[in-house]
Amino acid sequence: MPTAAVWFLEVISKPTLFRLHKWCGLAAAIFVLVQAVTGAILLYRQEISRVVDPSGMVRHSKGADAPLSQILNSIRRNSPDFQIQRVVYPQNRDDPYFVYLANAVGVMRYASVDPGTAEILRLGSAWQFPTQAALLIHYQLMAGRLGLGFVLLLGLSLLTSVVSGMTYWWPRQWRGSLSVNFSLSPRLILRQLHRSLGVVASAVLCVSLLTGVLLVIPLLLAPSPLPAAAQDPPFVSKIDRIVDLARAEFPNHDLSYVEMTNPTSIIVNLRAPERNPLAIHSVEFDLASERMVGKIPADKDSSLWVVVLPIHMGIILGNEGRFIILLGAFALAALSISGVLMWYQAARHRNGRP
Repeated sequence: MPTAAVWFLEVISKPTLFRLHKWCGLAAAIFVLVQAVTGAILLYRQEISRVVDPSGMVRHSKGADAPLSQILNSIRRNSPDFQIQRVVYPQNRDDPYFVYLANAVGVMRYASVDPGTAEILRLGSAWQFPTQAALLIHYQLMAGRLGLGFVLLLGLSLLTSVVSGMTYWWPRQWRGSLSVNFSLSPRLILRQLHRSLGVVASAVLCVSLLTGVLLVIPLLLAPSPLPAAAQDPPFVSKIDRIVDLARAEFPNHDLSYVEMTNPTSIIVNLRAPERNPLAIHSVEFDLASERMVGKIPADKDSSLWVVVLPIHMGIILGNEGRFIILLGAFALAALSISGVLMWYQAARHRNGRP
């Protein structure tokens, strides 16, 4: 047994470990299924979006792409009271633009736009876009900063449950330590299945939970966003030139998304797959003069999410990594359900019921 585990067992008794594992798991159980399901959806967000909403999340036109200024003008005509905050470029040829909007009181709206015709395919709240709703539920439970804090506590509780469960189980002899005896009563078989699945999935679960916690903390500590300010209409006429200037800074890199949260500047982000699948090169321009005022190559970007998010999603290992994280989500859901059933069975057993 590792020295750290020996020290832990000397400080905390086995019964205490068991209670810690049980109550941390039970406290989070009601939300685990929600997190597991939404996390699984987000692993395959693009694919699921196209399947469940082909009219809103699949490009309809076949011709050349319209300039970004035409896309923005189309949105402004349909949502004059909303500020355009972010425009996400299509990842694949058949994807639409995905646009984030906000008004002066912080209400969010989203739009998908056909890249060829600038036609708005769908416009509305997150509930109009199932995978966007899944994202907001997954990391903030649709409850803003309060939801972020709750998700952080949820992640810490589950991480504690996994670590305490592994420490409680750690065997003196490995032979047969994960075996399941199907000749026992159903209640004991369930306990052995719960134990074995937890041990097998523990590494993936620890990675998912720890990286999830690391992603939530910076969001929770970040200052609250300012109310959306009115955008100067001329910015639309400048956007195409600014995007061309950004592309010249990082030639042969595809556009990822454009940020317009600051009324005096625009940040253009380009994909940097040479670092990792989610990394970006960022170029910031002053809106009035159209001059570059900031530039961050992907290899100089020190943002925590750049390193942590690809690990959290498994895409650092490609499609195989995504599948491993998906299996981890299923395992977490199964452990939560079996844990609640074990607690219920134990309560009935203590009361003398079969």
